[in-house]
Amino acid sequence: MDDFYAARGRTIPPLPWPNFAPPLSQTAQILGISYRTVYFHLANVRSKMGVVNVYHAVMKAIMEGIISP
Repeated sequence: MDDFYAARGRTIPPLPWPNFAPPLSQTAQILGISYRTVYFHLANVRSKMGVVNVYHAVMKAIMEGIISP
């Protein structure tokens, strides 16, 4: 996954921590993108990982070694 982003000159955006997940509007403001863009990308993450919510996505990503706690 790191190579995918590195080839495009980007870093992997961090997933929100399970115990601190700011509202989508706050995440959008922090990243300087629209609320709808955050929603779109998180929906893609949920779909591709086969999970139902962001908390589940974070837990699965930690268990699979995609991110570290």
